[in-house]
Amino acid sequence: MEGADPPQTLPARIRKAWELSRPPKHGASIQESASAAETAEEQGVRRLERIQEAIASTFYFGTFASIVVAVFFRFVLDRPLVWSIEVPTYLFFWCFCIASGLNDWRDNQISFDLISERLPARLRLAAAAVANVIIIIPFLVVIPGVVSYIQFEVDQPTTGLPFTEVWGYAGILPFFLIAILLRGRLLLKQLRALRGSVPMVRDRRSV
Repeated sequence: MEGADPPQTLPARIRKAWELSRPPKHGASIQESASAAETAEEQGVRRLERIQEAIASTFYFGTFASIVVAVFFRFVLDRPLVWSIEVPTYLFFWCFCIASGLNDWRDNQISFDLISERLPARLRLAAAAVANVIIIIPFLVVIPGVVSYIQFEVDQPTTGLPFTEVWGYAGILPFFLIAILLRGRLLLKQLRALRGSVPMVRDRRSV
């Protein structure tokens, strides 16, 4: 028949069927464009965020593993371990201190926005900046007290462990430092947005 496509070989038909079965490239192109649009700063932030998440996950796994070991020795071998309370407590404390700041990367901490969501965009942004100042200042004020507490723990013995309590509770210092640094970062972004013409939009994605 005139104008009809020439017959295709079997390998050509297989290649065509394979191409038709593949998902469209539209989604991939969007993802590539989004990746290309990320700044070097944002990529660095994501790396630090993942490092923090990995450290917190390590402490969480250590907490779970130490509890399993303690339960096994206590109820299976009937040989209770002297550190069965302290080690899980220390590990979980470090997990909390490291992981508590993860939501601060994207400003995803739980907040009451019944009133703030009804404010104009720039006023809402200014209120968020003020809130961060209110958080940062008390955290800065207590840093000397935190250092004094850690110094006190240096000489406090633990039960059956080859280190003092300072290693168990020193996580309180990174807790305050992480909160100050991440909230300070958000505050700087908010102040820059206030000086600009376009208000910063809060990122509500989960981390």
